Amino acid sequence: MRTIIPAVLLIGLAFAGPSGLSPALPVDAGRLKGHVEFLTTQIGPRNLRHKTSLDSAAYYIEHELTALGYQVQRQAYQADTQEVWNVLATAGAGQGPTVVVGAHYDVLARSTRR
Repeated sequence: MRTIIPAVLLIGLAFAGPSGLSPALPVDAGRLKGHVEFLTTQIGPRNLRHKTSLDSAAYYIEHELTALGYQVQRQAYQADTQEVWNVLATAGAGQGPTVVVGAHYDVLARSTRR
């Protein structure tokens, strides 16, 4: 199966590796919680005002996807005057249908909605 994951769905990758993209597989809730806690408590707010944290989140996601066996690359672009990037992860190129999953890894410091 060919898989391309833009902009990061590390959190959704709570199951193991590129061959584990079947919706029939259970999600590892503990692993999912660990990723969420790390991104929210260790890294914190991730946006252009917190560029170091934004970059740290991208590095973390790249590392985790690589550890799961994905081939990871960056798709850089300019946001205001700063370079940011989408994280693309591919597995099994040409070996089946393409699955595209997208998510944001930038967040505001605090949400005003409840």
